[in-house]
Amino acid sequence: MSDRLYIFIAALVGVVSGFITIHSPMAHSWTSAIFWIVVGIGILYFSPARRAAIYAGAVFGFLDIAAWLFSGFQGTTAQLPGILMIMVIASTLCGAVGALGAVLFYWLFRRARHE
Repeated sequence: MSDRLYIFIAALVGVVSGFITIHSPMAHSWTSAIFWIVVGIGILYFSPARRAAIYAGAVFGFLDIAAWLFSGFQGTTAQLPGILMIMVIASTLCGAVGALGAVLFYWLFRRARHE
């Protein structure tokens, strides 16, 4: 699998998992975070390379939270600037956490496989 296809699949899975968690019994619960971690580890398991895994983790984290916030938004158009600001900050933070998680995953689990 090419790196681009892998990152695209991670992005698609991020959007779908964000949408699923806000429209399920997991909405506004700590169980959605566990679901995201499990899905993220599943994505990282199939990574073709460390660099692709870092990009995929960042894209997954960013789009997962952005989709979760956007699909759960029930405010008015006057509240759009506020939710967009929250989306940018939260999604950027979660993208960084996804990239860091990918680095940790590769360092802890995948390195042992290649030695």
